[in-house]
Amino acid sequence: MTDSYFIAGGWPGDLINIANSIGVSQAYENITRSTIPGSRMAARWHNSVNDARPSDPSADARQDIADFDTLMITEISPPPRPGQASDAQSMADSLDYLCRFAANTLENGNSGNGASDVVLWSNWPALTMWRPERPPYTASWQEFANFRAALPEFGRSYEFMAEYASWKMRQTHPSLPDEWRIWVFPGHLWMARVWDDIEAGKVPGVTNMQDLFEDDIHTNGIGGYGLACLVTTCLYQFNLSNRRTFHTPAGISAPLRTYFATLAWDIATSYAPAGMTGNLRSAPLWNAVTMNDPLPNWPPSDLDEVN
Repeated sequence: MTDSYFIAGGWPGDLINIANSIGVSQAYENITRSTIPGSRMAARWHNSVNDARPSDPSADARQDIADFDTLMITEISPPPRPGQASDAQSMADSLDYLCRFAANTLENGNSGNGASDVVLWSNWPALTMWRPERPPYTASWQEFANFRAALPEFGRSYEFMAEYASWKMRQTHPSLPDEWRIWVFPGHLWMARVWDDIEAGKVPGVTNMQDLFEDDIHTNGIGGYGLACLVTTCLYQFNLSNRRTFHTPAGISAPLRTYFATLAWDIATSYAPAGMTGNLRSAPLWNAVTMNDPLPNWPPSDLDEVN
């Protein structure tokens, strides 16, 4: 769901436009997406974005990482759930490829000098929870009554992946400091907060969660703008609500812009895995002493193979 916060608002997208409007240097040149829609991390590792979409100016998050100092990545929705036997292989695959992308960034980012900033974006389920179809890949999520009920578990999935991959990177890259970690920017928490605020009548001009979506899982221009505010805030640790003006596309009222800006800062500064000042988080989800390592032989032998 990277497109949710990236391309909303028309070219070049609200994320770039907001960053540019608050003074981020060369935002148009330095913020780039790399995506194959509907794909797992594994597919994005093994298939070049440039080959898959030759008409798209996107960079490739693996092959072009030398041009960047930060990687932000996500897994397809729904992610595997930690501690679920039925999801164990899927979780191992997700962890493997998150570790591959993280290691590639650490070793080859920033002009080959290594980039230290890796971010995992947490996403959300379908508004319908994929019902009535209930495709097999959603089986472990069907215990949740609705979209809102599943969101905390989405957060746990991404927090677990980030904790494990952070540990694995410190094991395989001994020069990393003990405090180094993969951050989590919480799309799931934004959705939970907005859901609750809509029910409480606190979101200006929005009365239903569907008002933020173009279908049952992809956000429209309104939802995408709100998510772009969140990503900008977390990425640059910038309080948009302190600005009298910043990029606001047509269709976003001043009260709604203020709501999104205030919400973004509140989430960024309260949610510890985002890397700012917060203390809101789950209890530690990965314990190398008491839990079996799902990737005991990592790194894989084909890690450096070029497609």
